[in-house]
Amino acid sequence: MCFSEVPFKVSTYFFPLNLDTSEIKGMSGFIFLHNLGGTLILLGQTDRYFSYLSKAWYPAWEKKEIIFELHENLKFSDGSPITTEDVEFSIKRLILKDSMHLGLRELIKGADKINSIDDKVAGIKIIDKYKIRFLFTKMSPLNLYIFSLPDSTIISKKQLKNG
Repeated sequence: MCFSEVPFKVSTYFFPLNLDTSEIKGMSGFIFLHNLGGTLILLGQTDRYFSYLSKAWYPAWEKKEIIFELHENLKFSDGSPITTEDVEFSIKRLILKDSMHLGLRELIKGADKINSIDDKVAGIKIIDKYKIRFLFTKMSPLNLYIFSLPDSTIISKKQLKNG
């Protein structure tokens, strides 16, 4: 076999130092994270959205809002339930950390005004344990897309606040 016929392969791997969705910076990190957690929806190969943590979503273009309805009885690995409080907490963390893929500070109404995780965001409203509403400054197809990105993985408010 000639030297020119020898296959040459290069692989690189990135393993996150922590599981903070706002600090993941590489594709392999996103893939790793996406397999550990869940986003509200998934974007399929045919550009169709599929249910994941949410069983339904209701975009209202004229109102500039999307309402997500979570599946009931979802649980984190520690057995605690996944609720809309966890969704709100996860998205607010991304707003505060200016996640590199998501322009949430500009897209979600009132997000540009928060300075801490405890601040209220005008554009995030928990309707009940399983429904949450996001109100946007403008609507585009990207508004739904951001909730399918690995950055938007929902994390446990309880686990993160407790260490």
